[in-house]
Amino acid sequence: MNNLSIKEAQACILKHLYVGKSERLPLHNSLGSVLAEDIVANRNHPPYDVSAMDGYAVRFADVQGATPIPLKVTDDIRAGHISKMKLPQGCAARIMTGAAIPQGVDTVIRMEDTKEEGNQITILTPPKAGANIRPLGENLRCGK
Repeated sequence: MNNLSIKEAQACILKHLYVGKSERLPLHNSLGSVLAEDIVANRNHPPYDVSAMDGYAVRFADVQGATPIPLKVTDDIRAGHISKMKLPQGCAARIMTGAAIPQGVDTVIRMEDTKEEGNQITILTPPKAGANIRPLGENLRCGK
């Protein structure tokens, strides 16, 4: 058996490596091709912290500890919307999947972990800090 050093192995590989010229192709014709340069994101996605599921946006400091925890619901944030309201202490905002996390909120409680009565909810399962939030740039980071 012939033992090669790392430098000899690299030289052997590079000697047999074929690098063709690059060309621009429509995406649907590029199957089997190799990128000639890195692809870089031109924006963040998501563009801000968003709810990962339907539920209630809260401050973890207001809900840590024993359950059940009653909270007044003061806002309703739909998917794709950004709330202009700062969440008051000791309150919750109903939030849909994909909706922007309001100022001061750091946790989303799953709808399944609550009981709703009028404009009040009761949290039935103790949450984890930061739960159910997709952070800015989780999928794509601008410049990366």
